[in-house]
Amino acid sequence: MDRIRALAATLASVPITLFGLILITFLIGRVVPIDPVLAIVGDHAPQDVVARTRLELGLDKPLPEQFVRYVGQLLQGDFGRSVMTSNRVSTDIARFFPATLELATVALLIAVALGVPLGVYAAVRQGGWVDTVIRVVCLSGHSVPVFVLALLALLVFYATLQWAPGPGRQGVMFDGMVEQRTGLLLLDAAIAGEWDAFRDALRQIALPALVLALSNMAYIARMTRAFMLESLRGEYVITAKAKGLSAAADGDRPDLCRAAGGGGADRDDLQLAGTGAVLNRQPAKCRHERGAGRDPGRGADVCRAEPVVRSPVSGAGPPRAMRCLQ
Repeated sequence: MDRIRALAATLASVPITLFGLILITFLIGRVVPIDPVLAIVGDHAPQDVVARTRLELGLDKPLPEQFVRYVGQLLQGDFGRSVMTSNRVSTDIARFFPATLELATVALLIAVALGVPLGVYAAVRQGGWVDTVIRVVCLSGHSVPVFVLALLALLVFYATLQWAPGPGRQGVMFDGMVEQRTGLLLLDAAIAGEWDAFRDALRQIALPALVLALSNMAYIARMTRAFMLESLRGEYVITAKAKGLSAAADGDRPDLCRAAGGGGADRDDLQLAGTGAVLNRQPAKCRHERGAGRDPGRGADVCRAEPVVRSPVSGAGPPRAMRCLQ
């Protein structure tokens, strides 16, 4: 019942939130110092053209009436015209969305590829200088705004060192060479087999993708580190260390399956954390002990299972058998 109420409250808050966003967007568009009419027709347009354009846009009416018209146009999918380009907003969205999607996808892939290993390594080396450096980098990624990082990256890598190409999706030499099929330049160049254009587009997107990936990488690395620390404090890790096994037994590789939600502690074959060793529950060995049953004179069979650790390293010697209390 409580879940139903929480779901109903969440669904009820959605239209209120959307209405608030629409109202704020409308008010921002009306209080900015830029006159939308002059932005469309130009500063030197005749007064009759300005008046006619203002009448067509409905800007001569009171604000409540303008807001009602604005909401009606949104419900019909008409987002109006852009003040900057004078094009319809839907046209500009269709034009620039593929580039935005491509940049966000590449940045996310970079963030995951860097954030997960850094988080794991920082957790394994907790308290060391490597952990400190990674935490400082993550803190910087969270603290510094993306546009500041972008300006600094352009100043250092483009203007000063001249390592990165200039702004744009493609260089002048390859502009218009690739046929636009999906709008994703890297994908279109790969489909067309234009690998020179593909490499040029990859060079163009590298710097902005790295800048955009820094904040996401910081978040992923911090979350991975926290989950790994919680996993490394688990009982199964403590048990493995108590049995003489450590993370150094297999190249300092911690058990990432637990941090990702994987399990398997109740299986007959259990791969111990941080090692390649396998804990295998062997069949119980039974022996007859006098005085173990209800009748001391008759005795009973006492069975104890013997987990055996099989080392993955060839030539490591015979496996060690360890008894555990049942």
